[in-house]
Amino acid sequence: MSQAVDKIMRTIEQRAGIDQTPEGRLAFWIAFSHLRYEARIKAGAEELRRRAEARDAAEAERRKRESTWW
Repeated sequence: MSQAVDKIMRTIEQRAGIDQTPEGRLAFWIAFSHLRYEARIKAGAEELRRRAEARDAAEAERRKRESTWW
């Protein structure tokens, strides 16, 4: 994997809440190990985006609740 792609993937992993230790990253990516390289990256990236969006939505909801003080 090129350094640029690795950096992008790490950024998406962080947004998705994936532990950035080698063990944490492995725990995520092992679920896609049965796929060939291109399919593995695509499926993993889709799951990361889904998790990141869900996490962002939960954070937005939390902020919304906190701003409603009454």
